Amino acid sequence: MAEEIVTEERLSAGHDYWIALRELGLAPEALLWTVPEKNVNGLTVQVPHKVDPWNLELSLVSGLVDVYGAKEIYELLYLAFERAGTPKNFDPWIISLYGTKSDFAELLPNAPFFEGGELVALGDQGTRISATVPDWNVVYDRKFQSDWVYVRPKFRKDRQWLSRSMFRLRRNVEALAA
Repeated sequence: MAEEIVTEERLSAGHDYWIALRELGLAPEALLWTVPEKNVNGLTVQVPHKVDPWNLELSLVSGLVDVYGAKEIYELLYLAFERAGTPKNFDPWIISLYGTKSDFAELLPNAPFFEGGELVALGDQGTRISATVPDWNVVYDRKFQSDWVYVRPKFRKDRQWLSRSMFRLRRNVEALAA
């Protein structure tokens, strides 16, 4: 691991939160810890820089965001937290929601680590270069390390599946003791 930003305690808390989400009926289509990538004038700067742990977010990708909007999903997540439907040691304010049609989500499956243990790229004059998976994966304006991923992207386009998921999530959150 390049930097100790996501501690074992935080990884465990994120895992417990993921389990709670699934029990409530929300199955993220991708779920991982991310930090902002350093940009200068809109261009990614590929120099090492210290990452502020306060910028850490749990990036949750779901088709429910595309269909129902982030506001409604956030409201249900906060209500679940208030009603003890999610672990109290996990702060829901550090979650960022992305729809499956967002730039981040569309680029996420192309992250090098999703292809396995070896990264193959083209070098000068079309020569093949093999390298190990980088410590940092950069996707759109976020970056992450491979061991920060709970759910690798598997996007579902089925509207009925999304409707059933939202129905379960609403029902289960509303059923929590107030």
